Amino acid sequence: MVYISLILSVLVLLLVVRLMFFQKRFDFLNGTIITGALIVVLLDIDTIWTGRNYDVSTFISLGVLLLWFFNMNRKPSGMQNE
Repeated sequence: MVYISLILSVLVLLLVVRLMFFQKRFDFLNGTIITGALIVVLLDIDTIWTGRNYDVSTFISLGVLLLWFFNMNRKPSGMQNE
C-alpha cells in the first residue's frame, strides 16, 4: 500500500509541476503546492525505508489536492489582462 501511495504522490507532484508551467505562473500558491507534494513524497520514501508511518502525510496530501483543484481554476498568467 505504501508503494501505491508513493506512486500517487509522485504523479501528483508531476501534475502540479506541469500545471505550473502551463499557467506560466511561479507564485506563492504554486510554491506551496510543490513543497507539500515534495514533503509527501519524502514521507512516503521514509515510510518505505524505515517502516515508520506518518499520519500527517494524509492531511498534507489532502491539502495539496485541494490547493491543486483551486489552482486549476485560475487562468494562465498571460490571460489575466484580457
